[in-house]
Amino acid sequence: FKALDKLSSANITDAKTEIDKAVLSELKFSESIILRAIINQQIKDYISAINDYNEALEINPGKYNFIYNELGIATSFLGEFTNAVSLFEKATKVNPKFIFAYLNLANTFSILDKQNDAVKYYSKALELDPNFYEALFFRSNAYLDLKDYKNAIKDYNAVISIKPEFAMAYINRGIALSKGSGLHEKALVDYTNAINIYPWYGIAYYNRAVTHSYLGNFEKAITDYTKAIDQDPWYTKAQVIWKGQKDQKPVFSKTEYEKDKTDDPTARYSEVMSNRGVVYIYKGISDTVISDYDKASRLYPWYAMAYYNRATTFAKLKMFERAVSDYNKALEINPGDPEILAKRAIAYFHDGNLDRAKLDIKIAKEMGYKPGTDLLDMLKKENTVKDN
Repeated sequence: FKALDKLSSANITDAKTEIDKAVLSELKFSESIILRAIINQQIKDYISAINDYNEALEINPGKYNFIYNELGIATSFLGEFTNAVSLFEKATKVNPKFIFAYLNLANTFSILDKQNDAVKYYSKALELDPNFYEALFFRSNAYLDLKDYKNAIKDYNAVISIKPEFAMAYINRGIALSKGSGLHEKALVDYTNAINIYPWYGIAYYNRAVTHSYLGNFEKAITDYTKAIDQDPWYTKAQVIWKGQKDQKPVFSKTEYEKDKTDDPTARYSEVMSNRGVVYIYKGISDTVISDYDKASRLYPWYAMAYYNRATTFAKLKMFERAVSDYNKALEINPGDPEILAKRAIAYFHDGNLDRAKLDIKIAKEMGYKPGTDLLDMLKKENTVKDN
């Protein structure tokens, strides 16, 4: 009981000390072992948690039907997703109405990129509770991955009707509307709705910027890319961790969002900087373009698109030697991209290195790239390549 008291006060260290005493005492019982397993999970000692859950099962094999679900969660955190699937499946067999076991099973299939299986078990959870909006949301994401945009939009509509303040549902519905039906204007409305809910939500500004770019609204795109960088420099997607009880509302605030940074937070930031640079190219703002690409390449040195886009900018500015240098860096990161080779060929050509241009075109064609007639004509004029 001391351990429970410490745990309720979020004093994990003292809770662990007290529960260890309970487990080591002569009055050891399965509940104390389960509580220690829960505490071990909270301190991310998943191996110890798994050992404790298994020991509790040995003491009372059929008493605690939730343990297989908890074992699955701990196993997932160790990256053993196939084993986790087996445990979640066992949890659903022990208790066919265990809705969160179906949700966790579906989520694990989604991680394994088995989206059809994920849809099957999200649907199982929804048979138990049609208003289980977490399952609806994740099923809609699975449909989105499967490019089943019609069902994705249908599920996102249902999520929004149940949880009208669920910003990520608006964002993902916007993606489905754009990709599925080309309804870019409606997608803009969804991104704006998400921003109205969370004005600090960088991903919403980013997606709206991409859509503005597609529609040719370059000034608005620049504004939104800049806003994405200002509001959320890391441009991460907050992940809501469901606690396992349907009536327990998840906390989703800017404070929680800031805690949920990715292991490599600069990756998305570089993507935003690079994409804003593309829009600046359309606007003819060369100095700012290069500045954005410089920042992107510094923050994320193995982001090939930053070098590729900066090289394209140097080529437009007729700085071909620097363009070649950046194409070289992009190819070091992504050597199998024939388009980069073709672009480097043009830069080589204008820089006077015709042999290298010819070689790049030859290799790009062998990789399946089909050069445009303008590129071939340019090389033919110098009698450096034959159209074969």
